[in-house]
Amino acid sequence: MKEKFWLFVTYLFGALSGIILLIYGISIKDKELKKNSIISITLSVIGSLLALTYILTIISLLIYLYGLYVGYKAYSGKPIVIPYISEFAEKLTETF
Repeated sequence: MKEKFWLFVTYLFGALSGIILLIYGISIKDKELKKNSIISITLSVIGSLLALTYILTIISLLIYLYGLYVGYKAYSGKPIVIPYISEFAEKLTETF
């Protein structure tokens, strides 16, 4: 139960919680937490870059809401498949 909770928290506060829980995931060697942290950080960076322009701010908000949905899926134990981002996270998880 606690592990699933941390998977959701990873997406709740964007890159900040993603970075903190990535460090925690590395220290306890939790592959799933590391993968979700990397996905959260990637979605936050994409959303932040899009928020730099006024018109794309709405898309940035939608990316944040999508991140919360992905966090809910992770909490439910369902596999997370986001094109390119999930593959990137899998490869990066193997290096830690």
